[in-house]
Amino acid sequence: MSEAVVGAKRIDGKKAINKLPASGDNMSSTIECREKVITKIGMLSESKLKSALDFVEYLTEKEEWEATQEILSDGNAMKNIKEADESWKDKREEEFISWEAVRKDV
Repeated sequence: MSEAVVGAKRIDGKKAINKLPASGDNMSSTIECREKVITKIGMLSESKLKSALDFVEYLTEKEEWEATQEILSDGNAMKNIKEADESWKDKREEEFISWEAVRKDV
């Protein structure tokens, strides 16, 4: 597999693919798709590579907005967020877990 140039760094396609998450029954097709994308990106001219980066950034941002919209439309999640905000404003620290406690469990 060829290497792709990303910014000023060269990335081995297989190593990059292995760092990307894959899940569910489509794991092999997801990996195959990622391999094809990385291979094709490695073949692009600099101007086309910049266009591809713009498109990938657009897709990433779109996915983030969709996730945000999903949370905003979940009444229970929004209720929990509002309650947590009120607890924070009222300085009810006992309702929160310290970062040190969270870090010990990880």
